[in-house]
Formats: sequence, C-alpha cells, structure tokens
Amino acid sequence: MNGINPQKLGRLLRQARENCGMSQGEADKLIASPIDIIEKGERPLKASELIALARAYKRPISDFVCQPDDIEKRPLASFEQGLITEGRFAEILGVDRLKARTIAENWGCLDSPSVDVE
Repeated sequence: MNGINPQKLGRLLRQARENCGMSQGEADKLIASPIDIIEKGERPLKASELIALARAYKRPISDFVCQPDDIEKRPLASFEQGLITEGRFAEILGVDRLKARTIAENWGCLDSPSVDVE
C-alpha cells in the first residue's frame, strides 16, 4: 500500500485492535501473519489484510487511510491520524477545544485525558 506511513498505519491498527478488545493472537489468525510487526510498521500491510482487519475491528477502511483532502469530510479520522491539530478539529466541528477533546476521548482517539485546552 504505497503512500501510507507504515508506522502511523500500524499505530492506528493497534489502537483499533485494542479498542475492540482483540488480542494480537486473534489478529494474527485473521491475516495469517504476526500483527505485531505490522503494528510496529516493520512490514507493509497488504490491501487484503487491511480489509480483513477493518472488518474485524468494525471500522471503515477510510479510518486507516484518510487522505488530506478528506479532512473536512472525516475530521475524527483526520485528527486521530495526526493530519489536523486539536484546534482545527474543534473548528471543523464548530465546538470549543474542550468539547472536541471530549469527543475524541469518547471515540478512543486519545490515549489519556489532558488538561491542556488553550
């Protein structure tokens, strides 16, 4: 899958796997390959593997491969992938940064709450 940062994609896949409560062993079986090397960005992901994982994680493929021109259409995925700042995320949603952070936390985009909401 050309043009996709393997480390960033791996991080997103790990977060999605953990959010749905799936173990690495269960994910390994889905793609017949060790998921840990993909989550570390050490091995490229095949399109067929991404499809299988996205289905298992109950997430749209676009959550993992959002392009910059999709930012306005998919702000949560864009924020999660680091394509936009928290401030821009709040602006797109039309809410203040605290509300934007709460939305991101509720959807599992942030690992831990933060008090920095300048």
